[in-house]
Amino acid sequence: ARRSSSGAVWPFARDLPLSMSKMLSTETKHGLSFGKSYRRKGKSGRPSLTEEQKQEIKEAFDLFDTDKTGSIDYHELKVAMRALGFNVQKQEVVKIMKEYDRNQTGKISYADFAEIMGEKVLQRDPEEEMKKAFALFDDDDTGFISIKNLRRVSRELV
Repeated sequence: ARRSSSGAVWPFARDLPLSMSKMLSTETKHGLSFGKSYRRKGKSGRPSLTEEQKQEIKEAFDLFDTDKTGSIDYHELKVAMRALGFNVQKQEVVKIMKEYDRNQTGKISYADFAEIMGEKVLQRDPEEEMKKAFALFDDDDTGFISIKNLRRVSRELV
């Protein structure tokens, strides 16, 4: 469970990528209010990763670098990317491995992983991410999240 800025606990947020769960920021008298964009501008004026996003990427890498060598293989890369909320296909992972595995060891380093994932995180559209999260709840396509929807999600999380 994660807490919103208002202190409300979102039990379902544990299964959302960290960046998506951070968008569930406050409660209003009309329901949920989503937070501001989680991108910030760097010194160059281009969007840059927040410290939280950098930490999330590092945690995902460390989780799947099971032998603690500072590098991950194809399978670990695929699972780490999915853990960060990216539904990647085999072809995309193979392409990434070919591009970043310069020494042909079958592995990529943390620096490469951070570069790859940093770009992917910055390319996310916050509005699209919110729509995806909303659709996970609104399975009956009513355009609203009902108590019935919330009950279903809470049962799925148990």
